[in-house]
Amino acid sequence: PKLIVARLTGFGQTGPYSRMAGHDINYLALSGILSVLGRASSNPTPPANLLADFSGGLSCAFGIVLAILQRERTGQGQVIDSAMMDSCLYLGTFIQQNMERNQLWNKPRGHNVLDSGSPFYDTYETKDGRHVAVGALEPQFYQNMIQILSRVDPDLALLPSQWDQDRWHVIRDKFTSIFKTKTLEEWQIEFDGTDACVTPVLFFSELSKHPHAAHRNMFLETKDFSPNPPAPSPKLLGFSKEAAPHPQRGEHSISILKELG
Repeated sequence: PKLIVARLTGFGQTGPYSRMAGHDINYLALSGILSVLGRASSNPTPPANLLADFSGGLSCAFGIVLAILQRERTGQGQVIDSAMMDSCLYLGTFIQQNMERNQLWNKPRGHNVLDSGSPFYDTYETKDGRHVAVGALEPQFYQNMIQILSRVDPDLALLPSQWDQDRWHVIRDKFTSIFKTKTLEEWQIEFDGTDACVTPVLFFSELSKHPHAAHRNMFLETKDFSPNPPAPSPKLLGFSKEAAPHPQRGEHSISILKELG
């Protein structure tokens, strides 16, 4: 009666699709989330397999934690039905609830504030073919960004208002041309430490050398993997920062079975 059983599947344990095969992109598509991902000029674009597969896994893990807490209170176990399609939809609650309610997400794909529709929440190419990410949503952050960009083009003061959506194309064209005047490293020097919400788009291979990642020990130092894998998140401050050796397959099977009785 105290046993906790976690079942992680694509479509869940019930329903007409419960026995049907699928992959991340299929669960994402049927949840409605894929329809809002991508630029206006492109097909819906899946973000690799990051959403359904891993949100499903996190949802399942969270379900196990909740079941353990319930068992401590009631003495009863639980069967967890974790579906990747369900977790996709739940993760997308913010978008689903805001569609047609406000200006953040009331237009077709690629025309909204947060889906590359606005010029102040998008990526831009730099002089050396790299990219910066711009997330200057709030007016104070937007003005900080404009102030820094004005060092290149003083005429930015004549730009349309930040929220004049009919003229976003004018702002975007100006940002596009300005960001191409400097390399990624040069822009990083300009924006590091500022509240302008402009950051470099880094490669995985660069991240381990980034000062913030290094300060926070965002990679594990281990001989079991190459390159070093990301450290678990969130960080539990009362625990050791040392990485335990990577277990071999079946290494703990007997001890676990003995513990279970």
